[in-house]
Amino acid sequence: MRSRTARFLPFPPVSTRFHKLVTSMTLSHLLPILREDPAVAALLDRLAAPGGRVAVVDLPAAARPLLAAAAIAAASGERPRPALVLAARADRAEALRAALAEYLPPDREAILWPAPEALPYEQLPFDLATSTQRVALLDRLQRARAGEAGPAAVVVVAVHGAT
Repeated sequence: MRSRTARFLPFPPVSTRFHKLVTSMTLSHLLPILREDPAVAALLDRLAAPGGRVAVVDLPAAARPLLAAAAIAAASGERPRPALVLAARADRAEALRAALAEYLPPDREAILWPAPEALPYEQLPFDLATSTQRVALLDRLQRARAGEAGPAAVVVVAVHGAT
């Protein structure tokens, strides 16, 4: 008598079509609704003015990516162009990049600018993988400037990695 052993998978296999559907979902449809709010509209108008600077005090952490995505979309106008977003620390830059990716429209892509592992005062050589990623991102930005098609980059960088 043969013994049959059943093979159990912890999760059912996911088709490629379903996986693409899930990974392409964004919340960018919330941006026009946010722009209808009078306070946000006034903020975006002040940002659009020449030399526009705005200080937003006590903005909840959950609202920061949505407001940043709205400001980036409002600043780029008809033709999306690259944008730079600074974060205080590397872990916050990673979290902000992931959150921004949820709110950006499909013609934009949030990308993390790789930060070096060593601190500026340490006598360590620069990491080759970090250098390679940076050069690839700079090449992508240059090709976008030359007019090649593709989603516009929103580069998120930690202050430490901006050097």
